[in-house]
Amino acid sequence: MPTTTPTVTRYNASDELTVNSFARPSFASVTLTVSDASDEMTAVEAALNYASKNLETNGRYRGLFRNGTDAIEMLAPHTWRVKLLYGVRHSHLSGTDSDTDSSVSFESASESVNVVVPISTFDSAGATGHPGVINPDENGQPRGVQIESSYLVRTETKVFSNSKFSAKYQDTLSSLIDHVNLYQFRGYQPGEVLFTHFSGKQNGGPKGDWTVTFTFKIRRNKTHIDCGKGTDDDDYPSHVYVDKRGWDVLWVIVDDYVCHADSQSKGPVEKRTYGAFADQVYEEADFGLLKLGGR
Repeated sequence: MPTTTPTVTRYNASDELTVNSFARPSFASVTLTVSDASDEMTAVEAALNYASKNLETNGRYRGLFRNGTDAIEMLAPHTWRVKLLYGVRHSHLSGTDSDTDSSVSFESASESVNVVVPISTFDSAGATGHPGVINPDENGQPRGVQIESSYLVRTETKVFSNSKFSAKYQDTLSSLIDHVNLYQFRGYQPGEVLFTHFSGKQNGGPKGDWTVTFTFKIRRNKTHIDCGKGTDDDDYPSHVYVDKRGWDVLWVIVDDYVCHADSQSKGPVEKRTYGAFADQVYEEADFGLLKLGGR
């Protein structure tokens, strides 16, 4: 098992490049060789890191968006060939299998989540000084409240040959469980899709095809979430907003703030938001490794 950092080199001296009728690049692929990689995931991560540092400018190559990986092949023990795909649109082109014998279904689901900031507030008569967070404790920190939050469940079923549904591929699927999409996937933005489950059933004996089902949870990203009134000091915003990806966790810091009636006198003490944070709790992965094909 290699313990050194993987080495990445160009597999081909030239790239595969397609131009449109205006002589502008519309598609490109770059094939890399990754050596000293312990497994397929490590090889892909090393290839992506190499491309980011050596090939791309502001996330683009030849002006094209990176659209994931394709044609991942083990050339020798701990040595892999990885092809990176680039296109005009920031869409995900994953896998090399066809879409024959595949199906997709959707359903809505919900789960209990803890919400710490309100969307809006309706005060009772005479009520003042809403803290900007839900159900604060004695120190003003939000305890929140449990609500039902809906999300979309996408299920894809695909038939694989026995050779393609190998033990190595099954290990790859296991390693991707509880990861969110690093790239746009099935039309959803990075961070919106959580891979939660897969199952397989073999048909027709030990060499038969496999019917494999993949389950994804989808929750949309949100921008400019209002997390309450900030302070009037120069070091803090007067209102606090934060962007949150689908499966990130939102939390806030609230503390006392002395309002100033004017430059000479102090006003009342209010609870204000000093910080809002959207923490990533699921690791990212390239869902091209699922080899589901384009859909």
